[in-house]
Order: sequence, then structure tokens, then C-alpha cells
Amino acid sequence: MFGKKKKAVDRRLYVANPNVWKVKVKDDWNKENCYHKNEGEDFFHGLVKGEIYFDSGSEKVCMNCAVKQNLLTENRLHWQKKSGDFVEEISYEEAENLESSSDE
Repeated sequence: MFGKKKKAVDRRLYVANPNVWKVKVKDDWNKENCYHKNEGEDFFHGLVKGEIYFDSGSEKVCMNCAVKQNLLTENRLHWQKKSGDFVEEISYEEAENLESSSDE
């Protein structure tokens, strides 16, 4: 009862682009597949009732593929520029401005 206190484990996850990706729970048995295939497989794997997945409106991605595709991270500082596990999405004009300013 009065043993060592266990250190709390931080199990929070963060979505790289929450303006595009929404986290959902599949609540029916209708056949739907993940947008990505597993390496070495020639088929799309299914999503099942109760499964947590990511939805962009045009794509549905299972949790495993979301991690592989860097849609999801454990890095709570992912929002900081040049920090985190993902590449920040910027416009073509912003990319050109970054290149021209680094050439000076």
C-alpha cells in the first residue's frame, strides 16, 4: 500500500495537422479500408468497429499507418518550427522566400 510511487507515463498523442485530419472511432460494421497498404501486402486492410482512425474527408487511415505516415506523434513540441517528427507544410511562395533568404 505504501510502496514506491510509480512515475506517471505520458500517453498523450498529437495530430500533425488537425485542420486536415480528424480523429474518429468507427461505430459500425460497414466495410471500410485504410487508405494505405502494409509493406509487402497487395491489399488494403480493413477498419473494424471500435477502431480509432484518422479521417481527412477523402482518406481514412488506421492508427498504425498514421504513425508510419507521420500524421501522429508523441512529441508535444511538434508545433514548434523545425521541431518534431513531421515536416511542416508551407506554401510554394514561403519555400521560395526561405531559399532566397538562405542564399544571401
